[in-house]
Amino acid sequence: MGVLAFSGCLLFVLPFGYTVGLVAAIVLSGGAVGQLPMITIPFGILGAVVFALLPLVPVGQRLCIMSLGTAGLYLAAIAGMWLAGHLQLLATI
Repeated sequence: MGVLAFSGCLLFVLPFGYTVGLVAAIVLSGGAVGQLPMITIPFGILGAVVFALLPLVPVGQRLCIMSLGTAGLYLAAIAGMWLAGHLQLLATI
């Protein structure tokens, strides 16, 4: 179980770090992102690598945090786009 959870953590490093970096850019810039993700996304990915590799919390909890965090941030982004009118989910059905 530990090896599979650790492998899962490494699998979620890029999407988790990317979304954390992008959310940080949006929060810092207030929506007018521009070139800011070129700075914040690498720091987000680096932070995700450190979080995945260091045994600060048990590996199962790390996997849960990274997987649910990635899914939650993606769903929040889709909901935000839908509420802003940039995404029409029901028009394609």
